[in-house]
Amino acid sequence: MPNDHSDISEKLKVSRDKIPQSETANKILNDMKLRIPGRDANNPDYENPLAVCDTNNMLLSYIPPKECEQLDENSEDEYLLYANNISLTLFVKIGSSSVLFTGDIMKNGMEYLINNSDIFKSVIQEIGVDFLITPHHGLDTSFSDLFFKTIKNQKVKLNIISEKSVQKEESDNRHSVDRRYYSPDYSEGVDVLNGKEGIQYGIITSLGHIVIDFDNEKPLVKRCKTDEELLREF
Repeated sequence: MPNDHSDISEKLKVSRDKIPQSETANKILNDMKLRIPGRDANNPDYENPLAVCDTNNMLLSYIPPKECEQLDENSEDEYLLYANNISLTLFVKIGSSSVLFTGDIMKNGMEYLINNSDIFKSVIQEIGVDFLITPHHGLDTSFSDLFFKTIKNQKVKLNIISEKSVQKEESDNRHSVDRRYYSPDYSEGVDVLNGKEGIQYGIITSLGHIVIDFDNEKPLVKRCKTDEELLREF
């Protein structure tokens, strides 16, 4: 997902002309034509391409591509990319904790989900989000006030920011990481267990892999600065 199988419902097909052309994009677009929608390839579901292994603990959400296309056209946000807002969001419940993976979804894409998906809205309202993998690398084009006003307690435990580095020669007008992800106004903060970091409200992955151990009643968070450290965790 997204999907572009020849038999899938038109409302669910990706708009190819909205995807910036590149070698990588073309490979992905070709792969989309081969994806069988639904949980079982022998019994495809051409009206619902989303499937998860355990619907009691997971929720996949997304904006149907044709609706996302309208969202893009009606937006005045010059940084909005259609290819970002067709990202999947994955909510996972692990014991008493929760994680929300948001992909590259932008601010107005997140707000569209909250306003148009009753199940997505109720899950983040009633269960809350403990660990947020921030949308669109945590850039300020991703920060949604409505999201934090909607989630239970209006805060997460930790914002995990997949900060994207941009080469100096690259022509790019994206903003930097939104500082609000580091604020106690939007995060309760957790201890990062590699010695001296103390309480963190937001943490970036560019300084090392982030590991969350959910085997404890209180999840343990640490940063692994090398691949070798990461492998030892498993």
